[in-house]
Amino acid sequence: MKQKVIDTIVKYNLIEKGDSIVIGLSGGADSVCLTLILNELKNDYDLSLKAVHINHCLRGDEADRDMQFCKDFCKTLNIPLECYKIDVKSEAKKAKKGVEEYARAVRYQCFLKECGGGKIATAHNLDDKAETLIFNIARGCSVNGISSIPAKRDNIIRPLIGISRLEIERYLREKNQPFVTDSTNLGDEYTRNKIRHNDLPVLKEINPEFLKAVERLCESAALQTDFIKSTAEKLLENNEIPAENSLITLEKMPKAVLFEYISMFLKQNADISADFFHIEKCVEAVKNHSRCQLPKGYLFEMKNGKPTVYKAQKIQIEKFEIPFYDRALIELAAQ
Repeated sequence: MKQKVIDTIVKYNLIEKGDSIVIGLSGGADSVCLTLILNELKNDYDLSLKAVHINHCLRGDEADRDMQFCKDFCKTLNIPLECYKIDVKSEAKKAKKGVEEYARAVRYQCFLKECGGGKIATAHNLDDKAETLIFNIARGCSVNGISSIPAKRDNIIRPLIGISRLEIERYLREKNQPFVTDSTNLGDEYTRNKIRHNDLPVLKEINPEFLKAVERLCESAALQTDFIKSTAEKLLENNEIPAENSLITLEKMPKAVLFEYISMFLKQNADISADFFHIEKCVEAVKNHSRCQLPKGYLFEMKNGKPTVYKAQKIQIEKFEIPFYDRALIELAAQ
């Protein structure tokens, strides 16, 4: 297990000597495993470790139990722990957001607050990657969605991303290391749980190497996404070149690159996170030198060979009168 994690760290350049790392610790098997392994690697990499636990106040006594477990666990390892207790349900209601969405945002806010410019390690594993892939496909994702969970994003690292949940639980048994179980993970109330309990077992039955297949697919999609994004970014940077050349460049671009370019262009110039339908309409506008309607009252248009996005002006209808004619006169004229 330790060597497998080291291989992942080296492959994706996740950790360097002297790094300061904040570990997201829930008390579950994955985060306990991550904490143990990073603690084992502490001397090898000269790491400064700190754990952060967030009690979302969603499970009453069980949530308090998890927080106490994390305190005892970190005390045993001599790792500093910072605990946050936040009534997520109440705060999400105030913010008019879903509980899951708000809880995730709160977690990362706490991690960022504690990391002090260092790195944040989360315990996402290969099963999580597979579940996210299936979830993204069910929602109708792009190639970027097929990439699923990356091993690294900004200062967030995921050293267990190549390790299966089965391997994690085996490792903890060998270490005689207990962990806590979130009771909400046992039912099928949440979409991710339905995938975990119903879809993944069937797919693993069809192909016992399904998780490895997922890993290959996600990595392949990530490579393609990186190439498309970097090409689109270069195109966006060169938007000030002469109009006629700009038009030729856009028209001759592969459709995948053009899609990404339009997506970035709209986000950068109008703060619009466009869906597939609207991006496709913009691509048609590029090809046909026309325009199309976008969300938030914006229009996308090709002007002088360059893409532009602007607020659509409301059409002003001038007042006019329709003269009234006497019905008897109309009938008389018709005779």
